[in-house]
Amino acid sequence: MKTNRRLKIIGILFAAFYFFIIGEYIITDEIPSFKAGFDQGWSEAKNMKGKSEWRNIETWFLNVVPKTGLYTFPTEFTNSIGKSIIKADVSSMVAKVQYSKKLPAWLSIAYSFTIFLSLPIVFLLLYIPVQAYKTIHSIVKDEIFNMKTIVRIRRIGYALLIIFGCLVWTMFIHYSISKQLIGLEDYDIIFSMKNEYVFLLFGMITLLFAEILKISHTMKEEQDLTI
Repeated sequence: MKTNRRLKIIGILFAAFYFFIIGEYIITDEIPSFKAGFDQGWSEAKNMKGKSEWRNIETWFLNVVPKTGLYTFPTEFTNSIGKSIIKADVSSMVAKVQYSKKLPAWLSIAYSFTIFLSLPIVFLLLYIPVQAYKTIHSIVKDEIFNMKTIVRIRRIGYALLIIFGCLVWTMFIHYSISKQLIGLEDYDIIFSMKNEYVFLLFGMITLLFAEILKISHTMKEEQDLTI
């Protein structure tokens, strides 16, 4: 009973931490990014209706490093307190770019494909909380060794890994396009996942947790048969 209680507490704490991390990522990163992109696209489509130039304006999220090396501070800002100059390294930026260069055919096709990837990502981001809620409900009802609970946890793990895979593809294509269209004087554009690794980490941990529960479930069944 003590083992079950400890496992239940760990499961609930893990679920709470998961909701906090994933929820924070979605609220602070994904929702504002989606909203800003939608609002900009809608506004430009209305203001530049009938013009072909609007298709040549894109907003890109760039990860960058100084060409002269880290901590060389190539960027200057004005400090509003004291009006002094602040030297800084910028690690990421959002750039609104107008371009005329045509992309290679393979990159244009790949970029079109990334648009459709947003649909499974949104579906999985909605699917995971539902499965997590059912899992927590089962844990609270002391059904943690139930195979349905284990299957739900495993599905959450696979969903997180699929999201990570979709994000890797999408961000790599965006990186490849930005390298084709944008050249910065003081910075090199780099490929970096940063916060997205949280999906890989939680996916692996969730699958590991599911396998531990499966082994415990098998041992419990064998023990019950022995008794």
